[in-house]
Amino acid sequence: MAQYTYEQLEAKYNGWRAPTAKVSMNGSPLSAAAWRIESVECVTGTELSAGICSVTLGGVYDRKNSRFLCEDEWPLGSIVEVELGYIVTESVFKGYLYRLEYELGEEDPPRMILLCMDVKGAMMGNGRLGLTGGLTYRQAIRSFFSGENARGYNVLCGSPETDGLPELDNPIPFSPAQTDDYRFLCGTAQRFGLEFFVCKGKLLLRKKPDSAPVLLELSSDRGIKRFHAALSSAGYIKSVTVRGGSDDERDGEKKRALGKAENTQSIAAESSDAGRLIGQRSAEFFSSAGDDKAAQELAEAQMRRRREMASEISVRLTGLPELLPGFSVSLTRFSPKLDGNLYLTSVIHRMDETQFTTTITGRME
Repeated sequence: MAQYTYEQLEAKYNGWRAPTAKVSMNGSPLSAAAWRIESVECVTGTELSAGICSVTLGGVYDRKNSRFLCEDEWPLGSIVEVELGYIVTESVFKGYLYRLEYELGEEDPPRMILLCMDVKGAMMGNGRLGLTGGLTYRQAIRSFFSGENARGYNVLCGSPETDGLPELDNPIPFSPAQTDDYRFLCGTAQRFGLEFFVCKGKLLLRKKPDSAPVLLELSSDRGIKRFHAALSSAGYIKSVTVRGGSDDERDGEKKRALGKAENTQSIAAESSDAGRLIGQRSAEFFSSAGDDKAAQELAEAQMRRRREMASEISVRLTGLPELLPGFSVSLTRFSPKLDGNLYLTSVIHRMDETQFTTTITGRME
């Protein structure tokens, strides 16, 4: 059952009246009599390099004294939090100010644009880890947030919860000192088929849930401005095999590892032309997996990534700040083949002086 219905949210927001944006900088509201927020756009998702947010300010230029009124207000690196909604607002973004843009000229009115990224952006290019060898993945990740190698990310988020990920107890098969935080975490997520993203200021490193919590039931006749769906055979694969091993010799032979994952969702009957044409694809990978268990985990991770390429649905609708990446919505009354749960991989909230919309993109579960 969905956490909300469209009717409940419509009542909560009094019929979508008075769209409201609240932006704070270092804990203080971004407001002044002289300037105004013209637009806000927040882009978050499970597959983005980093979540981003842009805030455009108008009424920021003093022509008499030839100066931008707020150019000294917000130093780069300031902590930014954004809430969107109507008579009630919800948190949709937390990050830091990484870029300031100034616009002035005859064609457009003067404005300032504040560009922000979440904690993943702060991790990019942050220098080598400086960790010694012999660590597990879990130990390395925890060191980013506490201890002598901590980077200060705790002003934006806490250490990701990793208790349900036993694969992170594997030793790192390379020297972590040769990479930075961002590339290490992205590589770890890719290796074990995990999601690595930020949701409402919380850093997540997790397996994609088999059935994500459903936030909302969406019907084709309820606030839908645009709907687009695509089903594809790209990436379809019947099976994945991972072969690995170690250099240790036992009884004169090197230890071998094998893992195999089968696709439980057939694209076509095996005896059909389509089944013979594209339904028998398989893939084989060689890795540093030291045993069958590790090889099997990698095979299943590869299969999950392939299955996720089978569908993509995008919906633009009335602005709903409750919608978040990493959750699902239930689609009803669109078409029998398209109805069902949609796992959200991208959420874009956009508000300007005329409207508030939310665009969600995801894959059918």
